[in-house]
Amino acid sequence: MEAKIFPDGNTRISQILDVAPGGIVLGKLDTDGQTPSYFVWQAGQPVRLLEPEPGDKVLSERAISASGLVIGQVETKTGQRYGILFSADAPPVVLPGLGGQNSLAVGLNAKGDVVGLSEGDVPQAVLWPAAGNGPVILSEVMDPALPPGFTLSRADDINEAGTIIANAVGPDGGVHMVRLPPDPIQPG
Repeated sequence: MEAKIFPDGNTRISQILDVAPGGIVLGKLDTDGQTPSYFVWQAGQPVRLLEPEPGDKVLSERAISASGLVIGQVETKTGQRYGILFSADAPPVVLPGLGGQNSLAVGLNAKGDVVGLSEGDVPQAVLWPAAGNGPVILSEVMDPALPPGFTLSRADDINEAGTIIANAVGPDGGVHMVRLPPDPIQPG
């Protein structure tokens, strides 16, 4: 097996965050010691920096999908914090929370479906479908519904089939894992 060397020998990589099938690497660069930069790289391709809209700041990157889509967290120039979706061939897409609340993107699949949470008085597990008609409150589209007293607080991941893994807070305050069936959004 031959080692693949990052193309720029002068760049300080501070962390590799994720590796997608096919060898696409998501990483963090230490550029000025204060503001990290994030990148995507694949052997034989140039490094692609993940840059938000002018004036916004990338706070973190979380995951990369098999198709090279990347999710993270951005802080806007107004101080709002939102999930963000980067792709190679389109501008970054901000993933807003419900009613303008802050949001956090946590998991994604190759189609571009993103799951996470919308912050507020009570965090809500949400789905931002690749089709762009989100965010969708997962507890409102589940069939069957959760048992009484349980609240979905965060969606952690979604696979290629659309199965979602989420957290639910029970009536005793304990956090429980919940597996949601594929395609929780019913056609309207």
